Order: sequence, then C-alpha cells, then structure tokens
Amino acid sequence: MGGALLAWHDMLLLLEGQRVHLPAPKTHYTRDIVFDKDTPVFATGTHSLVCVRGGQVNERETEMMSVRWIIFNFFHQIPSTDQKVIPHVQHVLQVHVILENEEEISDIA
Repeated sequence: MGGALLAWHDMLLLLEGQRVHLPAPKTHYTRDIVFDKDTPVFATGTHSLVCVRGGQVNERETEMMSVRWIIFNFFHQIPSTDQKVIPHVQHVLQVHVILENEEEISDIA
C-alpha cells in the first residue's frame, strides 16, 4: 500500500478503534485488509494534521483529528555519522499488520 492515501473519515474511524476496510492490491494480498479493533497507529511529520476542504481549513474536522493523537516533539537529531540505515523497513509494517490482524488476513502472501 505504499504511496496510498487514507481518507480523512477512515483515519478518524481507525483512531477510534472502529471497523475500517482498506483495499489491498491483489498482486500482493489475497483479500482486502480490515481493521476491526484498536490498532496502534504511528506517524511522523513536520507539520500538524489539518483538514482543508475547498481551499479552507475545516476547524471542526481538524479538532476531531487533533484530539485523537498523542504528539511527541523531538528536538534532537542523531548526527549523520551515527545514523544507520535499516534495510527492508516496509516488511516491518507488513509483519505488524499480520500479527495484529492474524484472524482477518492470515493468508497474506
């Protein structure tokens, strides 16, 4: 699902622990992914999440999203000489999804 966008409404449902249906590419999965219980969600970014509709910030929707996140601010950066590249980071997400939803997607390739 690399590069795919999650609809604002679906993200709100996911953060609330409600049932969310995510279409999965059939070239990699035998069926779609369904989250139907609390699932930890981690995100990184340089800005806050803001809902913009019609070129205007939607304050109500933005607030609904904001109250669902615990935000940590990090002010220290690891020096480039101490940074290490972790190979195959995408596979960590796939393994996490399989472990968290084993009964739903046990036959993922």
